[in-house]
Amino acid sequence: MSPPSLTKRVENLEKTVSGPAGSVTQVELLRSDVSSIGADLRSFRTEFQQFSGETRAEFSAVRDEMQAGFAAIRGEMRTEVRAVRGDMRGEVSAVRGEMRTEFVAVRQEIGDLRAEMNTRFETVDRRFTTLEASLDQTRTEMRVLHEEVISRISLLAESLGGGTTY
Repeated sequence: MSPPSLTKRVENLEKTVSGPAGSVTQVELLRSDVSSIGADLRSFRTEFQQFSGETRAEFSAVRDEMQAGFAAIRGEMRTEVRAVRGDMRGEVSAVRGEMRTEFVAVRQEIGDLRAEMNTRFETVDRRFTTLEASLDQTRTEMRVLHEEVISRISLLAESLGGGTTY
């Protein structure tokens, strides 16, 4: 770097030699700068407070919108759930009605089957009773025939002179 020019060096020297007057000027400039910074800070503070208020209001509005939206959704869900419950009640009622109808039909069929079985059992009972009566009659006839055969054999044996009786 080249050394500062003579003019520049003289200016620097004058500033240094000017003493307190030069310092006062610098202090005034600093005060002016601080005052300007303070004004900027106050302006920034005001803007920040304004922004903070606007942000708070926006968040509050968003929160209110969300609450309203959620409330609407909850309402729709309640309505849907009630509708589904109503539909289910109708369907359950219809199924119950169908089941009752089917159970009545099944009971009727069971009753018809029971009546048919009772009729057939009565027929079988009558046949057994008839068969028992026929067997008793056949036994009686067999005994009569047996006794008749025995008595004829005895008569034959006597007539043949055999004296053996059966």
